[in-house]
Amino acid sequence: MDNMIDLRNFEALNNHLCDVNGVEYCAKDYFENYENGMKRQIKKKLFPDNYKYPTGVQLELTYKCNHRCIHCYNQSGGAHEEKELNIEQWKAIAERLGELGIFQCVISGGEPTLLGDDLIEIMEILHKHDVKFIFITNGLLLNEELIKKLSKFKYTWFQVSIDGSRPELHNYVRGIECWGQAINAANLVKRAGLPLVISHAIVSKNYEYLEEMIDLSYLLGAKRIVTGPFTYTGRALINGEKLELSKEQKIKAYELIAKKAEEYKGQMQVVASAEEPLGLRIKATEVNGVMLIRPNGDVKIDCIAPFKIGNVLEEDIYSIWDNIGRNVWRHPKVVEYVNSIKSSEDLRTMESRVNLDEDVLLERV
Repeated sequence: MDNMIDLRNFEALNNHLCDVNGVEYCAKDYFENYENGMKRQIKKKLFPDNYKYPTGVQLELTYKCNHRCIHCYNQSGGAHEEKELNIEQWKAIAERLGELGIFQCVISGGEPTLLGDDLIEIMEILHKHDVKFIFITNGLLLNEELIKKLSKFKYTWFQVSIDGSRPELHNYVRGIECWGQAINAANLVKRAGLPLVISHAIVSKNYEYLEEMIDLSYLLGAKRIVTGPFTYTGRALINGEKLELSKEQKIKAYELIAKKAEEYKGQMQVVASAEEPLGLRIKATEVNGVMLIRPNGDVKIDCIAPFKIGNVLEEDIYSIWDNIGRNVWRHPKVVEYVNSIKSSEDLRTMESRVNLDEDVLLERV
């Protein structure tokens, strides 16, 4: 644990956070309870103080995307100067990760289904090593044939992004007319017996329809909907004025999420996405087990931190993990960054804005 992290001096608006026992806390009390619990587990040797090997990884398999989301956290689908890893390189990475014994892999992009059968080959390598998946898709290319191929794998959850309960809302956020395909994709996932999760970003355009969106997720058979205000990263930094919610709107959204969570208790989980000041502090105080690999091979520490720790084309994945990855959240530059994020709005004004400016390369200290 690193006591350099500022545990109290930050703003969080969600005062309806629940622990594993269902006890509700305001954000700051929740964090203090979480951090103290983690310390106790490590002290009792119930939890390691670091991982020799990574336990999970997120693979952003491509920059390409068939949507143009107004809030996209990594600006997928736009023009990218960096060359992407080819399929053989991704397959070699998958094999290496399997050898290292990861438990879980997040498959994302861009839009991963654009890889076609190459995607299945990558996943089969990880599946051979008994890896479970979290799959993130916009659903545009999902059909019976592809779902059948994907159904052979084990999933923690299978996420379809739906950013509006009505076509005009979803299509506005997603940049193309695609609401019907997203609904169809959710139905295909559910009928295939896969654990359907709906992701929904709240922006000014769809704010008034949040309750309707939660109800729609239940009708679609989702096991969970994860929702919350959009994050100031990537394209949202460019389009912020079109998306912005007031502080009062954010608080009301969190109150509604808590209300609907109680309403659907035992039927569907209604979960608020973590506010960035809280989420970053949790990651900075827990034991790190994960990393993210971008389409160009860069290894990052997280989706909402502007740091990279190496590139898989230049260094073995385990070497990157062993040299810096396992303790990267204790790095002085990371601690400084986390402490500087005192509200979600601060992501807009940082010197290195996430997925808009160049990432900072961290070196071992």
